[in-house]
Amino acid sequence: MKILLTGATGFIGSHILSKLLEEGHSCVILKRSTSSLEHIQHLKGYTAYDIDQMPPLQVSLQERAVDCIIHSATCYNYHNNMIGLLEADLLLPTELLNVFGSRARIFINTTSYFTDFPDEYEHLTEYIQIKKDLLRNLKTAAEKGIHTRIVNMKLYHVYGPRDGGGEFVPHVIRDLCAGVPSIDLTSAEQIRDFIYVKDVAAAYVAVLKHASGPLQPFSVFNVGTSRACSIRSFVQMAKKISGASTELRFGALPMREHEVMRAVAEPDELRDMGWTPRYSLKHGLTEYISEYCAEE
Repeated sequence: MKILLTGATGFIGSHILSKLLEEGHSCVILKRSTSSLEHIQHLKGYTAYDIDQMPPLQVSLQERAVDCIIHSATCYNYHNNMIGLLEADLLLPTELLNVFGSRARIFINTTSYFTDFPDEYEHLTEYIQIKKDLLRNLKTAAEKGIHTRIVNMKLYHVYGPRDGGGEFVPHVIRDLCAGVPSIDLTSAEQIRDFIYVKDVAAAYVAVLKHASGPLQPFSVFNVGTSRACSIRSFVQMAKKISGASTELRFGALPMREHEVMRAVAEPDELRDMGWTPRYSLKHGLTEYISEYCAEE
């Protein structure tokens, strides 16, 4: 199957690309000319186009036989980059569906559980609203009977190698591996569904295997383990695996106002497809920390 993939140079997208190639799929990636290839430079067998130099319509003239589109690129607007937010989370996926929709059997979009909590995640208001606008448009298109099946992958708390952003988990892993004296934390009682990034990539592949099967015109899949884990327990396990002597100062920071106290997936639809997470929390953290320490 020929797959058109966005976000392939990023954290989750690079793992999706690796899994697709491993499964024998032909991959075309769309990236920016300024994108770092650090996460995918070891991979071979894919074709890359720079969309800031060759827009999707031109790419379509080169790549006519696209079976599936996977849109994993995103922008959270952490740095008030509204243009980047609109381009990545609304304009690009809409254009891809317009250009390739008559050929592709399936369009896989990516969102996060954040979209279920618009009032709690006020710092992500624009991201959540734009993601919801896109989903509304995609659902409307599906209801009008377009050729392409629309799938939305709603990701829960993804962690693992190559997550180099300023997020909570990589920050904690970096500090533990660096052996900092202490880490200030909230009480960390929030319950999350931590899922290893390789299990996330495998979920995308599981959906692809049903591209010609019983998929509905519009589907939403919860991508998580269904295992509830407090942030406190997650950090404590990470510390134990890393062997760090770092003091975990729980309660040193106040809890954010309107904090989401529980977010756990119910991935029944994915399990019905035969997908199940292979990594336990201990297994995933061990591999993540081992890879991080080997790179430092």
